[in-house]
Amino acid sequence: MVVILRKSKLTEEYLATLGLTEQEKKIIEYIKINKRITSGEIQNLFDVTRMTANRYIKKLIELSIVERKGKGKDVYYVFKTK
Repeated sequence: MVVILRKSKLTEEYLATLGLTEQEKKIIEYIKINKRITSGEIQNLFDVTRMTANRYIKKLIELSIVERKGKGKDVYYVFKTK
């Protein structure tokens, strides 16, 4: 049996080149631990409005770091796969 371990491309060095805010970096760390995040969780983590939470997510989507899953109230965000 062969086990392939893939190193995450989301290293500190790589993230530093993207010009992310501290909140965006914390969102990435949260997803690393919990495998997913919702807009509501971002709102609670940083005590921000839904609009601000969605702005953080929008930037991470544009950078191809995360992708949206689910529909309606069941929307959540995970790391983008190939």
